[in-house]
Amino acid sequence: MRVWMIVTLVVLASALATVVSVGQVAGPKISFDVKIDPAMLERAAGLNVYKLGAPTITENLLPAIQRGLFGDGSVKPVRTGEFLALSDAQRPSYFLMLNPRTGYLSFDRGLADQIDEKAGTFPDDAGAQRLAQDFFAKLDLLPAVRDEIVFDHTSHIFSASFDPQTGRQGKALPQVLVVYFARQLDGVRVIGPGSKLIARFGDGGEIVGGSVRWRPATRMNSAKALGLRNVDQVRRDITAFLAREQNEASSIVVQKIGLSYFDQDGAYIQPVVGYEALIQRGRNMSERYLGQTPVLLKPVENVVPTAVTPAMLDAVKRSSQATTAPPNKQGSD
Repeated sequence: MRVWMIVTLVVLASALATVVSVGQVAGPKISFDVKIDPAMLERAAGLNVYKLGAPTITENLLPAIQRGLFGDGSVKPVRTGEFLALSDAQRPSYFLMLNPRTGYLSFDRGLADQIDEKAGTFPDDAGAQRLAQDFFAKLDLLPAVRDEIVFDHTSHIFSASFDPQTGRQGKALPQVLVVYFARQLDGVRVIGPGSKLIARFGDGGEIVGGSVRWRPATRMNSAKALGLRNVDQVRRDITAFLAREQNEASSIVVQKIGLSYFDQDGAYIQPVVGYEALIQRGRNMSERYLGQTPVLLKPVENVVPTAVTPAMLDAVKRSSQATTAPPNKQGSD
């Protein structure tokens, strides 16, 4: 008898919270392999703070979304905490959830049925992008400002068999293709949990799940008018946070740094300095760590810890390569 399980690799880390004052903190040795370029902060002076508006995906739209996803049939939504949930009585793997307060929508339609003993076949990246955008457009779920939507990356969900009698695990097989779209403002990529469109493709190229976490953004103030931190302040903020939050590490090396916008699904989108660090724990254990520190002297809201995703790691890499590029190239692919 073989037991099938989904295998996913999730890299978790904490991001940088606002640091107002910096004192001497005992902890790991912290060094920088990358220079915090003053030109990057000069580029930040051309960025803005955006106010996030009310959700466009509301409870009133649920019946139409349900029909578009699952076909005819009316199922009364059930409230679970902040979420409204709908499921299909005939197909338990078909369900959707909506947070009316934030407009966050998540749905599955047969995702669990994709796990079997064969690798899935999927469209290429260009085809998947096109199919996903057409799918969201048909359901009227695409953001109104289409120019803000950019392709971010793809990944896979794998499965592997496990034989409990022999203790052997089979070869990991790709079962689902996941396509990620992000937001871009002023030529700079938005990172964080907000401003995301995700589509999951099953075997044969059918969309079997996805999510939308996107609210309209209105420009409020220029970052320069609100006041910016300088190179020394940014460096001290990063150093103090890592020393405090990673004080069990033996050493930390900040390897990449770049300029991004940050959407934590709160009230605003604001510019941040994102960084990637190598955390060494003892002789043989290390991990990558992604954090953000505010660019504004007085951030419009705290930059709270958030989980690392491949998209965020990639955004830092792109930003670090583009900090000296002309403004219209910043954050572009």
